[in-house]
Amino acid sequence: MTILITLRRIGPYHHARFVAAVNRGIDLIVIETRPDSQEYPWEFNANPIYKKISFSSTTSSEKDLPNKELDSLFNNLISTYNPSAVLSVGWSDRSYMRLLISCFYKRIPLIIASDSRHRDSKRSLLKESLKQRLLRAYQSALVAGIESREYLLNLGFSDEAIFQPWDVVDNNFFQNPLDLKDKKEHPHFLCVGRFLKRKNHITLLKAYSKYQEENGKLGLKLIGSGPLESNIKDIIRTLPNCSLASILPFQQLEELRVSYKQASAFILASTQDTWGLVINEAMASGLPCIASTACGCTQDLIKNNISGFSFDPMDSKKLTEIMHLIERQTSSERIAMKSASKQKLQNYTPDAFAIGLEKSINYAIKKNSFSKSAVVMAEFISRCLKFL
Repeated sequence: MTILITLRRIGPYHHARFVAAVNRGIDLIVIETRPDSQEYPWEFNANPIYKKISFSSTTSSEKDLPNKELDSLFNNLISTYNPSAVLSVGWSDRSYMRLLISCFYKRIPLIIASDSRHRDSKRSLLKESLKQRLLRAYQSALVAGIESREYLLNLGFSDEAIFQPWDVVDNNFFQNPLDLKDKKEHPHFLCVGRFLKRKNHITLLKAYSKYQEENGKLGLKLIGSGPLESNIKDIIRTLPNCSLASILPFQQLEELRVSYKQASAFILASTQDTWGLVINEAMASGLPCIASTACGCTQDLIKNNISGFSFDPMDSKKLTEIMHLIERQTSSERIAMKSASKQKLQNYTPDAFAIGLEKSINYAIKKNSFSKSAVVMAEFISRCLKFL
């Protein structure tokens, strides 16, 4: 079967999933609507075994093409490849809404990929009502985990039409051992994430400062970039032993794999994170992981004190306590936690994604129902959005 997938830009995580889908016998055509997007500055030019089509750039790398141009492109692509179904990686971009409209008129089943959760932002009754109407256009869904499934259920989606997983990484890439004899570093906690308020580095540093005051010996390495970088550097300078904390810029996957292997444990302290793929990566790398309860992945991957540790993202005292627990872990305790986390990851692999995708495709094809009201809503919203 031929499947058309539309997303903003292909990154290494998407690539691993798409390769697994092709290896399962699915013929993929992947469309990039914003190929120059720098939302994530990946340096990624893998030779895909699937067909890749990139739309032309606009005046801004973070904006979609005009509606008429999108309509022409989508209609031509659907006519050319006659896909069995279409997967849309999101619903809020204008490009996704114009795709929805094209699929309706071409009578092509449409699948939504989503990791959105109800608590990701303040929800207004009007917006949620509009979203419910839009979602009637999708015959099935591929979601990240427990919370994203619950959100779609709350929006009226049928439970039997929801499949998973969506948010997976190439676990084998991170599990493979590396020779780090010449790259030994002081034992340290690692945090990877953009320097944004919601990533909660301030609480992390507060907890780490207290950890140092209480004679904690592990260092702290932060990898990322963003608007709060200067503020984070200022806080680091006030630590009891600031020499044990450092910042490195955004890393590509090859560098990041080394950073995981060098670390003693991983921390993701976000106050809001739809999933948190870095937890997948860190767990695959064999690290004990500390994840806040605000991260989407926590319910699915972290069983407290067994496959990792969880904490309230505003409770710096609890995070300090867990840091000490990590430092005191025995070799047998670390091995047991690594084994438990590996077990959790078995359901979150590229192969699992490919199986979930195949199931969502088959369900969408069998459902064979289309919503005119969803098309009217997509037409209205996409025309409004073009002025923003």
